Amino acid sequence: SRASDEMGYSLPKRVSQYVFLVPGDSAQSATFLFSSVEIIRLGNSFYIDWDRKMYYPLNDTPAQARTTTLNEELGQIKYIFSDKTGTLTQNIMIFNKCSIDGKSYGDVYDLEGHRVEVTESTPKVDFSYNPLRDSKFSFYDVNLVESVRRDDPPTHKFFRLLALCHTVMPEEKKEGTLVYQAQSPDEGALVTAARNFGFVFRARTPETITVVEMGETVVYKLLAILDFDNVRKRMSVIVQSPKGELTLYCKGADTIVYNLLHPSCGPLKEKTTEHLEEFAGEGLRTLVVAYKDLDEAYFEGWRRRHHEASTALVEREEKLAQLYEEIEADLMEGPGSSGEHRSLLGQDP
Repeated sequence: SRASDEMGYSLPKRVSQYVFLVPGDSAQSATFLFSSVEIIRLGNSFYIDWDRKMYYPLNDTPAQARTTTLNEELGQIKYIFSDKTGTLTQNIMIFNKCSIDGKSYGDVYDLEGHRVEVTESTPKVDFSYNPLRDSKFSFYDVNLVESVRRDDPPTHKFFRLLALCHTVMPEEKKEGTLVYQAQSPDEGALVTAARNFGFVFRARTPETITVVEMGETVVYKLLAILDFDNVRKRMSVIVQSPKGELTLYCKGADTIVYNLLHPSCGPLKEKTTEHLEEFAGEGLRTLVVAYKDLDEAYFEGWRRRHHEASTALVEREEKLAQLYEEIEADLMEGPGSSGEHRSLLGQDP
């Protein structure tokens, strides 16, 4: 209403007037001035949260000002660069195909064994057995679900890796309804795929990652995160299972991860490369995932050296990069690779 708008507009002004009338020395005045500015910023951030035009009904997501200075930062924007169509786009990634232990999944075949094109009338895989599934996720190759449900070890390891190796944050807006907040659409697509195939990333703390694996809740200790950057072109996590097993999980660009594989992965690498070329030929974005079991004594020594490198005052980045290279060497390509379909839509939420 007009009255509430006027009151909302005048509230920061009245607060600042009150603060400036408070007597005191210069230090007190500076403190009150700082407090009044922060209160005004907080009030302005509420206007962003309450803006109905910034609400995205498709995901039930309102705007959220995560910093009180957002309004000031937006006010400094002078130019917006968009693509050649003149419209801002959504970069939506969809898990489409994967290659696990030398076997490709994602294609659909008819009764005669001929591959058929996926259309809107193509039957989708039934994920109703999974109460934590994402109802918006679609997949068409039933063979992958059957492989998961018969407890195939490489398939389980593949989706366990996808559920653990990421920086996604889960949010439960309603009871039983999970929403993932991902830094990139790639990570969101991979974690959502793992969720539907029975490996549900449930919660994260600075020390743990909780995954519901085929209905059983498993809490992993998060021991280290080897961050992704444009030089490394990969990321890794080191976790410890409830049984005490130490494992490094890695995902990244095929050309990078291939150079880190153990020589024994040669035959599997050749087969996976064939599948990757097929995926890339269809216009899919591809990445390779791998793992490595770690010896506890070696990891403790590496961990001490990692702490020393992370607190070094000289050549910190170079020392960390060298340690990352060391522990990521001789990976096993057991899990496989994946391909994602990119969809660019002409409307931004």
